[in-house]
Amino acid sequence: MGRVLIERGSHVEPKSAGEWTADLPPVGGRVLGPFAKRGAALAAEVAWLEQHWLPVNSTYSEQGAEHGSDV
Repeated sequence: MGRVLIERGSHVEPKSAGEWTADLPPVGGRVLGPFAKRGAALAAEVAWLEQHWLPVNSTYSEQGAEHGSDV
């Protein structure tokens, strides 16, 4: 199968005012937000990663949807 490399693509972090951001510079993006809810930051993070970073044939969203959302 070959060698596998796993990297952290981004970080969803709380800010001091109780808002959330999705920090995407580790993968060449920008900081998204602020968002009032963590779930909104996670959704924005996934949408950005799917459009800009994950391979075209990735099943990340399908697998994630099976486990529900952390809002």
